[in-house]
Amino acid sequence: MRQALRSGKWVYRLPLGYKKVNEKIVRDEKKAALILEGFETIAYKGISAEETRKMLLKKGLEPCSKQNFLDVLRNLFYTGSYIIKEWKEEAQEIVKGDYEAIISKELFNLVQETLNGKKKKVQLNINRNEFLPLRGFLLCNKCNKNLTGSPSRSQNQTQYFYYHCQHGCKERFRADIANEAFLSYLQSFKVSKEIISLYFEILKDTFKDNQKEREVLIKEIDSQIASWEKRQEAIELKYMDDEIDTNTYKNLKIKIENELNDLHKKRIELGADKATFNNQLTYSASLLLNMYGYYKSADIDTRQRLISSIFAEKLIFDGKNYRTNKMNELLSILTSNSNDFEKSENKKADRHAGFLTFAPSPGLEPGTP
Repeated sequence: MRQALRSGKWVYRLPLGYKKVNEKIVRDEKKAALILEGFETIAYKGISAEETRKMLLKKGLEPCSKQNFLDVLRNLFYTGSYIIKEWKEEAQEIVKGDYEAIISKELFNLVQETLNGKKKKVQLNINRNEFLPLRGFLLCNKCNKNLTGSPSRSQNQTQYFYYHCQHGCKERFRADIANEAFLSYLQSFKVSKEIISLYFEILKDTFKDNQKEREVLIKEIDSQIASWEKRQEAIELKYMDDEIDTNTYKNLKIKIENELNDLHKKRIELGADKATFNNQLTYSASLLLNMYGYYKSADIDTRQRLISSIFAEKLIFDGKNYRTNKMNELLSILTSNSNDFEKSENKKADRHAGFLTFAPSPGLEPGTP
């Protein structure tokens, strides 16, 4: 069996997303698409593995327990390679399989970083409630501490939702009133098509100017990756030939894998092509021109992501109006409305300022409210 595995022939039960057709391993396209979506959701959108699992189950993923889904996310098989575990005197090996991958090795490595806690996660209010989209983003107008939100029933058993302070203040206001006022607050940010067009032309020129520099860096990183992969093969051979002991082998293996993970991550960041860049500009333009409509039609998860992208610090609601001390730098440059946030008169804005944190990632493109 180990010899068959070494030759690229998988001899065990196939992972979710694959099937056999005429003795050949092929992708089960519907399931494979959900697997790919799961990896991308965790890597690029900051959503937890458990939330991703529940989302995929609703989309048709076959029943999969929490642990089974984690096993899927940890399974190198989806990259087109698999692990032959160490046995007796034989060291662990990674072998390229005779089948088509569902995800790239770079995407796999990003998900491993997230699962291992090495990648910074998007900070969101975990306990989401569609009636309390601003919970986790509000400060008390009196004590400047965090507000929370919860439901309350009137004497006639009608349920209302409130944002309120839980630090001794009596600050409390109806959530529906605060939510409606927030929509009006978003409407106050006016960005003209002319300004967006001019700013995006600057970004396009910058992207074009930096293309050659990125290509050079990518070649350097590819060379480094190849060099570390050779070292990886070398220690495998030395270990198999008893030239190094087990502890030395494991320490070197960990070091090399960490280096490769970092290099693959840099490779992804530099590897965005022109089409991807233009798509990001299109998504961003739609959002900037219609933040109100986009927010109003979005689900609770997307609403909270928008809030965290727009406002660098938390909001304060005085019962009628909102204010904040700091916003996303890009929006503060492009908007023609001060909206009570502080601006530095002497600060020079970088033409990239805030763009990447504000631009919605693929998959969150605006609808047509």
